[in-house]
Amino acid sequence: MTSDEEYISILSDYNFWGKSIDTGIPRNSYTDMIMKFLNGINIVTESGIRRCGKSFISMQAAFLLIQNSYIPEDILIINFDDERLENSISTLDDIYNAYKKLIKKTDNNIIIIDEAQEVPGWEKFVRTYSEKIKFIITGSSSKLLSSEFSTLLSGRNININITPLSFIEYLKFNNIIIKDRKALAINLEKILKYLELYIKFGGMPAPTLHADIHQELVKSYFDTIILKDIMDRYKIREGDKLKFLIKYYLINISSLITYNNIYKSIKNTLPLPLKSIQRYSEYIETSGLIFFTKKFSYSLKEQENSPKKVYSIDNSFSYYFGYNFMENKGKFIENAVAQEFIRLRNVIPLLELYYYREKSYEIDFIVKIKNLIIPVQVSYMINETNIKREVKGIIEFSKKFKTKYGIIINSNKNEEQVYDGIKIRFVKLYEWLINANEYIKESDDI
Repeated sequence: MTSDEEYISILSDYNFWGKSIDTGIPRNSYTDMIMKFLNGINIVTESGIRRCGKSFISMQAAFLLIQNSYIPEDILIINFDDERLENSISTLDDIYNAYKKLIKKTDNNIIIIDEAQEVPGWEKFVRTYSEKIKFIITGSSSKLLSSEFSTLLSGRNININITPLSFIEYLKFNNIIIKDRKALAINLEKILKYLELYIKFGGMPAPTLHADIHQELVKSYFDTIILKDIMDRYKIREGDKLKFLIKYYLINISSLITYNNIYKSIKNTLPLPLKSIQRYSEYIETSGLIFFTKKFSYSLKEQENSPKKVYSIDNSFSYYFGYNFMENKGKFIENAVAQEFIRLRNVIPLLELYYYREKSYEIDFIVKIKNLIIPVQVSYMINETNIKREVKGIIEFSKKFKTKYGIIINSNKNEEQVYDGIKIRFVKLYEWLINANEYIKESDDI
């Protein structure tokens, strides 16, 4: 049986009691949200793919709290990735009792539970104490989606979806801080160099900091996600078939898919029943590794019956598993834009993301925020050959759905023009990735 002193000895490795802790490079967009939410509620949850930075963000929030109104002993951090801790609800109780006896000095407390999904029944502990204690709870996407968090905590939490690095965070991790237009202009040459690397290699935090072992880290994450977040959780035995399907998605990012087409495409290579493809696909999406967009329509039936577009949460996974970057650079760029829309949901919770397709044109993204609808095209390069096609799609869509504003993200054109009464904003890719929220906001008051 672990004694109180032994628990405190273990926990002292990553708590702020009497020492400083390395909290990594600040990711202020997330910590600002945590601080804001904790002013109004007692439970903030973080969900996201493994190794995207949830633990460091929690530590950074703890550090900010200590800088403000808390003393180090007010905050208890419990990391259930620590193999020295038994993953049980009784361990949680024992740790809290040891903390109260030996560390706790005031009643102004915050408890951080890292990788809470490893402890069956953790939510009972949180509900018991959440009236008088504030909590920050993290969990991998596969086991603790925002919807699961809300169910387990009876809707008493606000969830933050943590993703790999945004481009502006990626620049920060490479010692480039963009505070204003002047900083952007001074660093533009470096920004464009890093943009190429970001589009190609993605933004997983540790691989970004350790480029010499980038590939090894990404492959390690990939294997862990498959094993722990999909196979173990859903009791899947056919690991080879699951991995094949995941790789199929990763080399088809930014493409339309149907389960029937996948079945026909792989049946001679790796027989997998249609129902298994659908079931495995749902598991893969739940892991956070990929996500889908549906066709925009006011008919739910048409949405469900139309093909979906598939994206990966980080470009590194597609790059390392066989997708030729130079031949498919446009798809990598579209994938990065899709990821930025996912991040925007943290600041625009009602944002819905779709694509649109007719026989004569296709729109890469349809952004819907309440009654506001914005068509967004992504084109690697705007030139005389393709500009009419890209503009035509937005005009046709806008006339059909009575919208007045569209965006074309590209690498070489940055201006605003009006076509047939439709205002179209051409935005360079680096500008979009740094200021996406502003370009959405300027379209209307949301």
